This record gives sequence, structure tokens and C-alpha cells, in this order.
Amino acid sequence: QTFGRVLTHHWLCGVCLPGKAEAGHFLRSGVRGGVLRLLAAGKWRCWEILQSVAGVLSVTQVKTVLYIVDALNVGGAQELLVQLARHTAPQVRTVVCSLQDDQAMAARLAAAGAEVVVLGLARPSILRPGQFLVSVVGAIRDILRLCARVQPDIIHCHLADATLLGVAASLFMPGVKVFITKHTPVLAPGRSWLDFRQPLRRAVLWLVYRRARAII
Repeated sequence: QTFGRVLTHHWLCGVCLPGKAEAGHFLRSGVRGGVLRLLAAGKWRCWEILQSVAGVLSVTQVKTVLYIVDALNVGGAQELLVQLARHTAPQVRTVVCSLQDDQAMAARLAAAGAEVVVLGLARPSILRPGQFLVSVVGAIRDILRLCARVQPDIIHCHLADATLLGVAASLFMPGVKVFITKHTPVLAPGRSWLDFRQPLRRAVLWLVYRRARAII
């Protein structure tokens, strides 16, 4: 609960809303609505917030945090994971799971104290439903196997694929707390409103966000 409250009020990118409330806000507001208000904080403020989050991890009952991310290419989400791993208390086990095979940031994460697991999953298009379904089921199976091994107290999802698959896997682990960091204000890619993937994506995100303890 303490960890959740700190995430709700103090995070690097600004305001965090409870999952169910944000899910409804996104659904009502459309693709460009429901955008998290970003704080124009200086670097010192971001550093202070990062340290406070790491401090909370050290005083709660959290033993293992599993971060799930689409890939370990060079990017803002991956840099955030490096900083979290670096400043989390040493008694808290940090595991980073990359869905795809890109490992550009893997060495930096390992140097920061994180255990790095690369699943190396394929990412077929939803326009090929058979391959897509097999890929999703296989990914959820692999995440559950990883969770059975590392026993996370918290699953923290970053980026689109990781959010969908991480939350889906968490449905089989009711005692695990789920957090989602939204790294972009864009809810869905810029496709035509006639494209069936737009309403499908919004409906899936609405369900996914309701499962989260908080959306950051």
C-alpha cells in the first residue's frame, strides 16, 4: 500500500491515476484524451523522486520486482529501468524481462544490479490471427514460467506489448500487484477510424488498465 501511494503521487513523469478511473477516462476521452499531465520538473526533482521510490522499496515487504518491457533497445523506457535498478535497495531483487530479442541495454541493466531475462519472442501482426494468437499464448506461458521461478511481489509493465502480456499473465497470479507506466500520451497508433484495430485496441486497453493497481 505504501508503495502504491508513493507511485500515485510521486513519479518521474508526473501524475498517476488509479487503474479503473484512468481506464474509464481513456475510453470516454478518445485517442488523444486521458493524457497524463507531465510535470516540468528539473533533473534534481526527478532524482529526488527516484530516490524516494527506491527508499520505499527498501522499507516495504517487497522482495522481488519484475519489470516487463517490449525490448532492450536504447530508449527512454529502458533508461528508466536502468535508473530504477541502480537506485533500488540491494535487498530488493530486480528482474527485467525483455519480450523481444533486442539486447542493446542488457549490459547496462546487469551492471546496475538487475537480472536480465530475454524471451526472444516473435511479434506477428494481428492481421494474421492464427500466428498472433499462438504468439500471445506462448508469451503468457513464458511469463508465467518466469514468475514461477522468480516469485515477484510486483509486476511493472512498460510499453504496449509488455503491458498487454504482463497484465494477461498476472490474471493467473491474483496476489501479485501490477503497475503500468505509460510512456507516451498517444493511446493508439494513427490509423483510420474504419480500421477494426482501433476500437479493438481501446477495448483491450480498457480491460487491461482495470487490472492495474496504478497507471503511471
